[in-house]
Amino acid sequence: MNLKSAYDDTSVKQALSQWYSQKDKNYESWQQKYPVDAPVDHSDILLSQKAWCKMVDITGTPTLFINGRKLPNPYRPEDLKYVI
Repeated sequence: MNLKSAYDDTSVKQALSQWYSQKDKNYESWQQKYPVDAPVDHSDILLSQKAWCKMVDITGTPTLFINGRKLPNPYRPEDLKYVI
């Protein structure tokens, strides 16, 4: 969330791509490429996300939706090819 508040969408995608493509994660060198001045309080955003998850009945991950409808829990992501 701090990256998102400090950089544009393209830079955030690039930063995350570089992080996940590292075989051996080295936070210090990665952080030097994408510095963030100071931690930002995101509690208001997290509270609104929590309220939204409660409203749409997201209780865990993955929660799958197709055409705005929640898939029942017995379905797994790999079952989607049979549903669609």
